[in-house]
Amino acid sequence: MVSWIKRPETWAGLTAVVFAAVFVTPYCGYLFECGCTWPWAGLDSNCNIHDAYAEHRCPWCSSLQAGGLSMLAILGFSYAAAVHPLGNWTGALEESSRSPRSFSVFASGFLNGVVAFLIAGFFAAWLAALWTGYPTFVVPGMV
Repeated sequence: MVSWIKRPETWAGLTAVVFAAVFVTPYCGYLFECGCTWPWAGLDSNCNIHDAYAEHRCPWCSSLQAGGLSMLAILGFSYAAAVHPLGNWTGALEESSRSPRSFSVFASGFLNGVVAFLIAGFFAAWLAALWTGYPTFVVPGMV
């Protein structure tokens, strides 16, 4: 039996969470058109939460509840999808960390985590926009 830290699923989950943590701010800027960008390019320095004259402020950046619950859902779903890929919710993968399939297990888990990040982020953003009354969303007419 392989310890949990050596399992490729664990590393896929951790890598998916790091991916989500880096990409969530530019994703916020894309979904809400609020000005958020990459961490190395200013993060939220151009977000409309800093505009004193903005009629509406970014739901993720301005609301602790909407932003916090969205981040919890996004990171949680990303990790869960990476660690427990569809079809393996029983934890039946008992592979050695040196198995030839380890990289494919890691890669498929990571890709599952990325897809979960995009889907969970989209729906969390949509719900946050509805909850806070934010008028701008990437899909016109959804809010």
